[in-house]
Amino acid sequence: MTRGLYAALAVVVIGLALYPMEATGYGIRFMLQLFMWIALAQSWNLISGLTGYVSFGHVAFFGMGAYTAGILIAKLGWPWLGASLAGGIMAMVLALVIGWPCLRLKGPYFAISMLGLNEVLRVAVSYYEGLTGGGNGLSLPTLYASVQIYYVMGLLALGVTALTYVIST
Repeated sequence: MTRGLYAALAVVVIGLALYPMEATGYGIRFMLQLFMWIALAQSWNLISGLTGYVSFGHVAFFGMGAYTAGILIAKLGWPWLGASLAGGIMAMVLALVIGWPCLRLKGPYFAISMLGLNEVLRVAVSYYEGLTGGGNGLSLPTLYASVQIYYVMGLLALGVTALTYVIST
């Protein structure tokens, strides 16, 4: 990388770090979503972009973590940090259980198995509507669009992007 690119990257990071001081609640929520999609896109890039595997069920792991954290926050009153860590652990457990046999499959067999995982989790969310909210999903209190979470999601997006860069070079 050139010095100019490093300087531009530093300016962007500093700007994003200072953004919550002047941002509205909507702006912070928007950036939270953006950081979340950056992290998801980079993780998908690792499995599909670098390996060539077509992962139709990639969002199932994301959904498992999100529903776990959401249920712990909305139904059990957990703090967001503990619920987020528990969601990550549940997604990781699902990835280990499903990934172990599925990553041995090649081509369309892997794609179909991941699509099947996606459907199984979709049906489970619909079946346990009292717990998951079914098609309506879960509603979290608005306090969960806080500045603290903004910084955590920003660091997560930056970390996943850096990890993807290191792996790909």
